[in-house]
Amino acid sequence: GLFAVGLAPSGSSDPYALRRAALGVIQLLMTGEVHIPLRAAVDAAASVQPMVVSREVRRDVLAFIQQRLRAYLLEQGYRYDVVDAVLAERGEEPLKAARGVEELQAAVEEPDWNSVLVAYARTVRITRDLDTQYELHPERFTEQAERDLYTAYAVAAEQVRARPEVPVLVDSLRALVEPINRFFDQVLVMAEEPAVRANRLALVQRVAALPKGIADLSRLEGF
Repeated sequence: GLFAVGLAPSGSSDPYALRRAALGVIQLLMTGEVHIPLRAAVDAAASVQPMVVSREVRRDVLAFIQQRLRAYLLEQGYRYDVVDAVLAERGEEPLKAARGVEELQAAVEEPDWNSVLVAYARTVRITRDLDTQYELHPERFTEQAERDLYTAYAVAAEQVRARPEVPVLVDSLRALVEPINRFFDQVLVMAEEPAVRANRLALVQRVAALPKGIADLSRLEGF
């Protein structure tokens, strides 16, 4: 309601202690292990206000709470890039976000993490500026390295789909390191033949999309 009538906190001014209230909500969700999507909660609160709460105001409230969530996680000692990576995909679910941050922090401290991130980054860099989502036709692959990558991807995708959690994602990407590197070392992705190029890009796009909904790994240091 206060946001809707122009009384949102600004700078160091927060006369109605909304920052503290938002932090209190976050802590309550954490300690009680309550799963509540923030967007749905904001919409529910907006629906019972004595004035119309516009979509823009609801968006601002959501962003405000997410900022407090980020501050809370940073205060717990987690790396800023790890926090940002998880919040980019799970910023609307505080409890899932907190668990994801804890799990990703542990993953990036593993001795083999750099090799995992470097291999995965190869798939993102070649596809992130594409405007087209290409169709994948596994039966058209002609090189063994692309067949191997597709086979490994299919296993990883099923694992992540069944359990969309950071540890599962990391283990799946770890298993893809060798197939990814061999694919890029042995296969010309940007082939002259348009159909071949499109199919190879389709495969790489799908590997790059594996962390979707879990964490944006491109926000991590070393990417």
